Amino acid sequence: MSAHGQSYIQKGIEDVVFVSLRFADGKMANIHLSWLDPQDEKDYACGSKKMAVFDDMEVSEKLKIYDKGFEAPLTTRTVSI
Repeated sequence: MSAHGQSYIQKGIEDVVFVSLRFADGKMANIHLSWLDPQDEKDYACGSKKMAVFDDMEVSEKLKIYDKGFEAPLTTRTVSI
C-alpha cells in the first residue's frame, strides 16, 4: 500500500489523496479521494458474482448491489524451451 496526500485548504489536513493497493494474489486497486473535486463521481467495485455502486449524491440508496459480476478469462501461456 502507498498513499500520497496534499494539503491545499488547511495546512496539515490532506484534502486530496491518492492510494494504491497491491495484494498478494496479484489484484490491485487505485483510490482517488478529494474534498475539492466539484464533480459527482460514482465508485464501483466488481467481483466474480456481484457489483457494488456507491453514489454519495443519491438521497436514498447510496449503495446499490447488483447480481452481476465477471469472470476473468483463462489465459494460456506457451513457453519455448
